[in-house]
Amino acid sequence: MQAQEVGASRTRAGSIDALCVSYYRAPEFRDLKASTQKVRRNIIERFRQDYGGQLLKGLRRRHIVDIIGAKSKTPEAANNLLKVLRVLFDYAVSLEMIDNNPAVGVKGYRNRSDGFQVWTESEVAQFAARHPVKSRAGLALALLIYTMQRVSDVVRMGWQHVTVDDEGNSWLRVEQQKTGTRLQIPMHPELEAALAAVPRTNMTFLAGRTTDRQWVWHWFGKQCDLAGLPGLTAHDCASWG
Repeated sequence: MQAQEVGASRTRAGSIDALCVSYYRAPEFRDLKASTQKVRRNIIERFRQDYGGQLLKGLRRRHIVDIIGAKSKTPEAANNLLKVLRVLFDYAVSLEMIDNNPAVGVKGYRNRSDGFQVWTESEVAQFAARHPVKSRAGLALALLIYTMQRVSDVVRMGWQHVTVDDEGNSWLRVEQQKTGTRLQIPMHPELEAALAAVPRTNMTFLAGRTTDRQWVWHWFGKQCDLAGLPGLTAHDCASWG
């Protein structure tokens, strides 16, 4: 039995501790490379030390904002924690421990290393000035930003994934290709506006060759270049909120 599972029976039902114990046992974690497991576990355990006893019920985006904001002096660590929390709370949604992922939409910090960057609000506005939301590129950006999903998942999204609840709220119900995790993503008003002009006869929102993940990756990079934003990629959108 792994150290993190010792005492699992004593975790508080519905707590972050209980979520972490469940996640460590799940295929979503066990199927990761050993090196990835080690890095992710270290991040989760540091988070657990501070918040493990807290209940998931009542956890809101503002709480995640505060948690990430407390790490502002170490932006890389803050961004890494935010990415892991998005994964962890996606898993919680799949278990119906919470209705929505409170880490979705939380803004990370600009990474000024030679690796991936994080889109700033001004860069989003600059891209939109060159590629209006009614354009394919503008729609692609809206899907990436407001769903916070990978390109491989965004290219498969279509009207068949949209549902409306009894209160009139729209949701995207999708299954992640890489992890198999089923998500219920609240439809952001900006994304609803972007999708308004998309024909409902299309199988995917991004019709045509944009259903090819690798093609989209390179195509979107070219759209960034055209907008005067060289170096930004579709991957970076997942760190913007």
